[in-house]
Amino acid sequence: MSFFLAFSDVITEATVLQELVKYTFFVGYIAMGTAFVFFLAERGNVLPEYRRTVTLSALVVGVAAFHYYAMKNTYVPGQTFPTEFRYIDWIITTPLMLIKFPAMLGIRQGAKSLIYKLVAFDVAMILLGYIGEVTTGTLQWAMFGSSCLCWLAIVGVLLTTVKSEASSSSPEIQSGINSLIAFVTIGWAIYPIGFAVRYISDSPVALDGVQLVYNIGDAINKIGFGLVAYSAALAVTHAKQSKEA
Repeated sequence: MSFFLAFSDVITEATVLQELVKYTFFVGYIAMGTAFVFFLAERGNVLPEYRRTVTLSALVVGVAAFHYYAMKNTYVPGQTFPTEFRYIDWIITTPLMLIKFPAMLGIRQGAKSLIYKLVAFDVAMILLGYIGEVTTGTLQWAMFGSSCLCWLAIVGVLLTTVKSEASSSSPEIQSGINSLIAFVTIGWAIYPIGFAVRYISDSPVALDGVQLVYNIGDAINKIGFGLVAYSAALAVTHAKQSKEA
């Protein structure tokens, strides 16, 4: 009897988790779409030199909204999720997120080299991660480790070059840059953790749990990232307008 009660509890937990995953796909799609409209509507409220940053924020959540709409119709509870959907989304949205750093700083000299460096590390991180997802054995974990090294290289560039460039910016921009670096350093850590959990345990509960973490993480990292950049740009705009008044 106790065996059947325990089995019933596992089924109930799995069912609740699956429902949560389904709803976070839906909520993610709606939230990203709403954020897209918000950023476009608010773009004109910041100084011209920061509008590109807000446009990038809109592009990130707009692309993500499209992919979440597709993913919510593809998810099958308890089964391996089509990896390609997430990686197509990430290889488009994550470089756009990193380009916000030079866009916010208004770097003129050396801007292209910084963008190339960040995007190169980012694309390598996504491609190596994808290879790790679709391979097995030693190669899988070698690719996973290499992908993590690329992520750490991105963090290194942000903590050195970007922070150095930000030191001469306004306090509002410096605060925004520090918050964005925290997103990349801490917020992006959920993705390698999810990768590791998924391949350490291939149970239906683990597979669904990883999707739930990814959905929540994507919403926080993409929408939150955009809101921080927008808030910093708006704060600088208000500060300059106050001085001119």
